Amino acid sequence: MSYTWIAGGVAVSGKIFISYRREDSEGHAGRIYDRLEKEFGRDHLFMDVDSIPPGENFSEVLGVEVAKCDVLLAMIGRNWIDVRDERGNRRLDAANDFVRIEISVALNRDIPVIPILLQGAPMPKSEQLPDNLKALSLRNGLDVRHASFDRDTDKLLMAIRGIFAKDAVQVLAKAMELWRSLPPLPRRGGHGEAYGNAKRETMLTFDKAVWLDPKSPDAYYQRGRFYLWNGDSRGLADFDKAIQFNPLHLETYKERAYYYFTQKNWTRAIADFDQVILLEPGRASSYEVRGICHAWKGDWVRAIADYNEAIRLNSSVESVYRHRGNAYAAIGEHTRAAEDQAKAAEIEARPRAKGWNLW
Repeated sequence: MSYTWIAGGVAVSGKIFISYRREDSEGHAGRIYDRLEKEFGRDHLFMDVDSIPPGENFSEVLGVEVAKCDVLLAMIGRNWIDVRDERGNRRLDAANDFVRIEISVALNRDIPVIPILLQGAPMPKSEQLPDNLKALSLRNGLDVRHASFDRDTDKLLMAIRGIFAKDAVQVLAKAMELWRSLPPLPRRGGHGEAYGNAKRETMLTFDKAVWLDPKSPDAYYQRGRFYLWNGDSRGLADFDKAIQFNPLHLETYKERAYYYFTQKNWTRAIADFDQVILLEPGRASSYEVRGICHAWKGDWVRAIADYNEAIRLNSSVESVYRHRGNAYAAIGEHTRAAEDQAKAAEIEARPRAKGWNLW
């Protein structure tokens, strides 16, 4: 799947444009294309001008296709700088040369351009290039040789992923903005078309962030939240991915613990609250809610221990005293239960907040 959204006037599509000249690098370009296709999929690659329909203005079409891409790979072989036409004129000097058009459009739009130096080809010097390509000489090139092809293309994949990861931050921010600006839920009996379209756009944008940076814990975490917000349990798989890529991702443990708590899955909620408390030991509410989970399981000793710690960290929240009072009552310690209920009533009567937000 390939789609484009616009942020700040810049198209972010996850596309890779491969610029090459047949006379210079066709075989190498094809091999690199195959490697990129395995990693990113065919829909995210543009390589051959043969795909331009007959009758189209190829200069305009190339400009449009380059503008859609997030990175352009300029395949530079040993003869790239001096390939000539049938009249003996250097192709790069022609204003309508497609390689010149492709690279100049990318440079003008500040699209990342990676020179791929094939089989020891030198980096072009500024004085060898037409004016609208001189900036190419300032780009850091990457050597790709037949003898070290796998290792060299691994470096290329890492470079592209690095570019995409920067885009992913922007895309994720856009997804969050779309989520915050979703229209109100449709009233009963209404078709809710605007809401449905906005929700789909938001989901696609979260998907895009994950595609651009498939190792981003934040992208998985936020998409997981959006899934669960929509009642879709696939959010749990995203939470698992977030923790896989960052085992210390506190917010994911919190969100998943809360989800399991609402689903009354006390065992899993406790396991996640264990991690929350390990990573953030000073938050009283985590102890209180874990204590509630223990209480629902009938483990009053652990419940009381957690309530004690919550009160030690913050002694001004009435709900903890009520929960601890209930736990004391369950084990027959009625005097302590009554004391806690009285303390809860006293706090409740104060002109202040009676509880806390769990998070």
